[in-house]
Amino acid sequence: MKRLIRIVIATLVLVAIGIALKFTVFRTNPVPVTVQPVERGRVEKIVVNSKAGTIRSRQRAQLSPAVSGRVIELTIRRGDVVHKGQLLLRLDDSEYRAQVLQAERALAAARAAEKQSSLEAAQAGRELDRNRALASDSAIAPSAFEAIESRRHVALAGVEGARERARQAGASLQAAQASFEKTMIHAPFDGVVADLSTELGEWLSPSPPGVNIPAVIDLVDLDSIYVSAPLDEVDLARVHVGLPVRISVDAFGDSAFEGTITSIAPYVLDKLEQNRTFEIEADFGASTSAADRPRDFVPGATADVEIILDSRDDVLRVPTYAILEGGKVLVIRDGMLVGVPVERGISNWQYTEITGGLREGENVVISLDRAEVKEGAAAVISGEKAP
Repeated sequence: MKRLIRIVIATLVLVAIGIALKFTVFRTNPVPVTVQPVERGRVEKIVVNSKAGTIRSRQRAQLSPAVSGRVIELTIRRGDVVHKGQLLLRLDDSEYRAQVLQAERALAAARAAEKQSSLEAAQAGRELDRNRALASDSAIAPSAFEAIESRRHVALAGVEGARERARQAGASLQAAQASFEKTMIHAPFDGVVADLSTELGEWLSPSPPGVNIPAVIDLVDLDSIYVSAPLDEVDLARVHVGLPVRISVDAFGDSAFEGTITSIAPYVLDKLEQNRTFEIEADFGASTSAADRPRDFVPGATADVEIILDSRDDVLRVPTYAILEGGKVLVIRDGMLVGVPVERGISNWQYTEITGGLREGENVVISLDRAEVKEGAAAVISGEKAP
């Protein structure tokens, strides 16, 4: 009996030692986790461009002279604001001015000749009228009257010829004036000089057929800028004209600008078999008018577009990355990580709407980048991220 009692006592001591070791030497340290409380806020369902978009302008002109010549006047520099009709550049026009002057004088001479012919025709008409009565009374020979009548016809023909020569001289003057106008470049619309590649004294030549010579002036209308962005073809049925967008421009960091979809391409680009896209165009909103826009906000800049398909305000939300596979989130209950199934509404890469399973203010684990952070593990809060 005593031996049995000693065995029982020894067993109890070993069990007690095992329990003590489990909770001391072999105790698993709780996993430190970061949590974020369930909050109320805005959640949006969005579509983003598949590749970088580009800011463009609906009015952009590449200007070059239509004739050859030396630059003798340059009224602009890069970045200048210009107005429609303003003279931007003028070539040496002495030869063309001389041609205009010559054409003007030729026209004046032709008009004088036309006037002279008209006077002669009028005189011939009066002479014919005077002799017509005499011819009817046989007071003059028929041959004499025929000569008078012929002179009238010749005079009328001379008037018509003089009139045509005056028209020809007028056309020559218009051609000379058109050539003269080609020595100047005027602004076709209000805009900003985006680029200028000539200086005073340089010789410029127009682009020959089939040869692409870069323009000397690049004029851009900043009041008509928009963003062109490619979207994945799977989103074609989800977007339509009029949807609101958020436009992010790389040059301005985290700043975002409001806008609206104004155009959707009626076809899908199939240049790349595995990455087919379609183009959308989005205009900036009134709050980003040219007067309020930074000067570097110009065509050619990279831009990204977020299309807002749906939005809900003042709803429960959690970070989207806090939701595990299977639609669960981890919470700490009695020092343990517990997976809680949640009901979800709309979502984006940042937030997901929670329609059931969590209460406002309940802490959700967001530090999920370690293998030990899993359901059933002991955990302790090491930090709390503000909503």
